Amino acid sequence: MSIIGFLYSLVGVVALIGYTPQIITLWKSKTSSKDVSISTWLIWLSTWCISLTYGIVELADLKFCIIAVINIVGHLIIIGLTLKNRRKYAE
Repeated sequence: MSIIGFLYSLVGVVALIGYTPQIITLWKSKTSSKDVSISTWLIWLSTWCISLTYGIVELADLKFCIIAVINIVGHLIIIGLTLKNRRKYAE
């Protein structure tokens, strides 16, 4: 495996590490999380869904698809926790 192939394999791990602080903050939050932009996260989610589709249909690249799925799951968790907090702590 080339160095770039190895580094690309780490992207999924880096993504998980990157989402973790935001997920923990939202999980522990006692506010409505109004400072989290749902529209931004939805835009990013849609780009990863399109990327996953491209990865499946055009690239047939398993690594790319796994990274796309990790990002989609991270986005869904953040969106879900934000919506939960907004409902729970609605003013």
